Amino acid sequence: MKIFTKSVFAAIALMAGVTTANAQDEWMDPEQWVEVVPEMWFQWSNPDDETHCTKEAEMTGEMTPAWNLNAEIGAGSCILGAENVTYNLYADISEYDKLIIFGTGGPGMRVMCNRVINEGAWKNLVVGFNADDPHWNADLECLAIDLEELKTMTLTANGDGDEEGYKTGDERVDDFCHLHCLKNAWGGEFPVTVTAVYLWKGGQTAIKAVKNVKKDNAYYNLQGMRIANPSKGLFIQNGKKVILK
Repeated sequence: MKIFTKSVFAAIALMAGVTTANAQDEWMDPEQWVEVVPEMWFQWSNPDDETHCTKEAEMTGEMTPAWNLNAEIGAGSCILGAENVTYNLYADISEYDKLIIFGTGGPGMRVMCNRVINEGAWKNLVVGFNADDPHWNADLECLAIDLEELKTMTLTANGDGDEEGYKTGDERVDDFCHLHCLKNAWGGEFPVTVTAVYLWKGGQTAIKAVKNVKKDNAYYNLQGMRIANPSKGLFIQNGKKVILK
């Protein structure tokens, strides 16, 4: 089992008792990550136009998304989220700046977002967990996707287009990011296994107080529960977050 503990802090202010993150690599600090969980998915509705789910949409109900982490997923199958890419079922991740995904396999996994009408066009980013993917980060061995790319990328549509006239390859710049699902394409290299998904928001403080912690080398999950035999994912060890691969 490989244990990743590399720090991205560029300077240590010893006299102040704090650590400071390098601004360029700030997102690589796991302390600032938010884990993506099923509770982030909801049903949404636009109060002014119920046929569209844009930035103005509001939560109207709960949903139970598909959730198949740490499993080998084949072609055409959903890894997590609203597997039918339903326009009003999604996790609103608009406030974040980066989507961080750990796993193996591909290319062929699709990040599907921003379908705003029923059977409408959507944003569809196809990625793979390897060095050939432009989103691959070799230091962390993960995919790191800027959400601005998802907001501005061209559209994918069913058939000749949707009822608003959008066709595959058309441009539509959005000021929101609605994550419907991670899903595998019918073509590609499979199986794909996703082990963990996180979000990162820029502009957060990168200064952290150094605390005295008991160094027992035990692993704990993010809820503080001790884990006897940890598998892949993010854990706490000796007061620091570590990634097991």
